[in-house]
Amino acid sequence: MFYIIRHRMQDIYVGVSISSNGDAEFCNSTTVEFEVNQDKPHLFNDTKIIDKIFDGSYQCEWYNSSTDSPMITDYIRKEIIKYYEVVQLVVKESN
Repeated sequence: MFYIIRHRMQDIYVGVSISSNGDAEFCNSTTVEFEVNQDKPHLFNDTKIIDKIFDGSYQCEWYNSSTDSPMITDYIRKEIIKYYEVVQLVVKESN
């Protein structure tokens, strides 16, 4: 099963942005962060992180962020909770 977080009223999703911190010393060289209003959704293969986002307990600092656990700001968390919903994607077999 795959899941996405979709806006309730518009055809936009929660995606991720990946940015480089260059050669900064003592710093994760890449930061991955949840973003709202994206054309391409971030796919989840279970609801562990999604459930934590919606109950407010998900935390990931920028220095530990990855594509499996993106960072989330308080603003983005509030946007997701207010305007977005979880959608299960169904993969249909083609004939």
